[in-house]
Amino acid sequence: MKTDSNILNLSTLGDMGLYVHIPFCKQKCMYCDFPAYQNLQDYYETYVYALVQEMDLWVSEHPESKSKPIDTIYFGGGTPTELSIQQLQMIVDKIKSTFTITDDCHMTIESNPGEVDLQYLTKLVKLGFNRISFGVQTFDDKALTMLHRSHSGEKAKQAVYDAKEAGFTDINIDLIYGLPRQTLEDIQHNLNIVKDLPINHISTYGLQVEVGTYL
Repeated sequence: MKTDSNILNLSTLGDMGLYVHIPFCKQKCMYCDFPAYQNLQDYYETYVYALVQEMDLWVSEHPESKSKPIDTIYFGGGTPTELSIQQLQMIVDKIKSTFTITDDCHMTIESNPGEVDLQYLTKLVKLGFNRISFGVQTFDDKALTMLHRSHSGEKAKQAVYDAKEAGFTDINIDLIYGLPRQTLEDIQHNLNIVKDLPINHISTYGLQVEVGTYL
């Protein structure tokens, strides 16, 4: 089930999945048409407060959801790791005190390479996140600059190694194919790098040019 709420995918049948949308980014990518915005740091606290209040509103309207087991929690965006650890903890604490979380809950957070360090990643694990998804897109620095990405290929690799060291048991990276002037050799170069990284999942997307984006 999908609503206009920032908390989505709450089913009244069986286990539930909880999606939390964080609509903030360090910078907007050229191809992105998601509800995500840059330069809104002044609104982070207000948004977190509203999100916490929305959980109360949800359970007041759907009291049966309070006792339904949640086995999947996904923080997407935007870039959820734009928030401070304290802000994320406020959200996580509210989820745990409001809903019924299974012991083996799969808890994912999206992030951008180069915007988080080992200390931050370690604190994410302590909050309960056991899966992280990095928006790598490509390891080609020229393509990354063209896409308005904030990281380099080397920072992408370092982010994966840091996540592994921090204690993440599941690590995903996103890759985009069909970039302007991208060749099959470029794609193979990405895959050659990927095969040596300590990850267990890859999400690949074909580049789509959407109306209203910078691209």
